[in-house]
Amino acid sequence: SDVYYQFVSNSTTASITVNLSAGIDGVIGLYPSCESVSMECIDDVFTPGGIESRTVNGLIPGNTYYIKVQDFGSSRPTSYGFN
Repeated sequence: SDVYYQFVSNSTTASITVNLSAGIDGVIGLYPSCESVSMECIDDVFTPGGIESRTVNGLIPGNTYYIKVQDFGSSRPTSYGFN
């Protein structure tokens, strides 16, 4: 299942880093609202585990953004751990 986090930008850039457990092949999305199209999709690690990371630009200070963490795999992840 997908997990959402939100933050209020205090800059025009943000660094997004998610450390994944060995059981999840994570895909990270950045959204300007809960019901919008992704501004950024981060899927640079194509196997379970590892770190998905990206610096994003074009943010508006004071706006709320949403980060969605999901598993890319077609089967249920063996674990859901990430930071």
